[in-house]
Amino acid sequence: MKKLLFFTLASIIVNQGFTQTITEINHKIDSLEKVKQNIVAEKRILEKKEERTENLLKIWKEKKNNYSTSSTTSKSLSVNNGIVAKVVATGGSLRERPMGNEVKSIPGGATIYVQNEFSNLYFKVVYQGTTGYLSYSSIEQNADVDMLLQKRLSNSSENTKPNSSSSDNSAYNNDPKYKRIVEIYGKEVSVRIMKKEIWKGMSPGMLLESQGNPQKTTEETTSTGKRQVWHYSDKYVYVEKGSVSEWKAK
Repeated sequence: MKKLLFFTLASIIVNQGFTQTITEINHKIDSLEKVKQNIVAEKRILEKKEERTENLLKIWKEKKNNYSTSSTTSKSLSVNNGIVAKVVATGGSLRERPMGNEVKSIPGGATIYVQNEFSNLYFKVVYQGTTGYLSYSSIEQNADVDMLLQKRLSNSSENTKPNSSSSDNSAYNNDPKYKRIVEIYGKEVSVRIMKKEIWKGMSPGMLLESQGNPQKTTEETTSTGKRQVWHYSDKYVYVEKGSVSEWKAK
């Protein structure tokens, strides 16, 4: 009887120990499975990051190649090739001199390098190694180009001073366009632009910001010389010697 009781107790102890061991093993397996799942998830994240990084590398390498190509085709080998700008969607005509004969037709969206030289609203530009003059109205809106105009036209700044009634800018403080142009033209002029006003002496850049791109531009000769006519749906605006000289309704 004592022997039977001894073997029964021993069997219970052994079974309990085996059961505990299996439980621990299962727990360990579960833990490792979770670790494996985390590793797989992290691997997928890293693969996506690698793919994005590879795409970015391709983009920047392409930009580098385009930059190198543009540099070698330009006549000017200096570091400063001018202000990088784009031609408007309708394209433009590169001329031998301001209002002169056409040298080359420039397609819309083409990249040009605007130099710090202009006359009668024609900027000296470099396009695919060819230097000539391009009408301001053929250049997409560009803050740096407008700054050039502003500096050159600063002597006539008395013509651009707005009335005191136009100085309220509180309505435009949160407008992204106002925030952008106020850095170029100052608060008072920017308020007039936001109100879509036109005034004598405003620069072409101000006119574009105020009225938008014209439907087309033409040239005409007056007693004082040549001037540009900006055609809008409801009016004509005349730009002469770098600023608005007059306007009239259609």
